[in-house]
Amino acid sequence: MLAAISYALAQDYGVEKELLDVAKGRTSSYLAEIEYIPKVASRSWCWAPEMREAVSALSETCLPSS
Repeated sequence: MLAAISYALAQDYGVEKELLDVAKGRTSSYLAEIEYIPKVASRSWCWAPEMREAVSALSETCLPSS
C-alpha cells in the first residue's frame, strides 16, 4: 500500500521517473523478507503520523477519490 501511495504521489508531482530510478537500484524488498514482517508489525503504530500525512497529501492531488 505504501508503495502505491508513493507512486501515486510521485506521479501527481511529476517525479515518478526519479522514484522508479531509486526503486530499480534496490536489490530486495522488505516485503520479500517474511521474517521481517513480525518486527515491522510490532511497531506499526509509529507510522500513524506518516499515514495522516499521506491522507493529507493525497487529498490535495488530482487523483480520483475512488
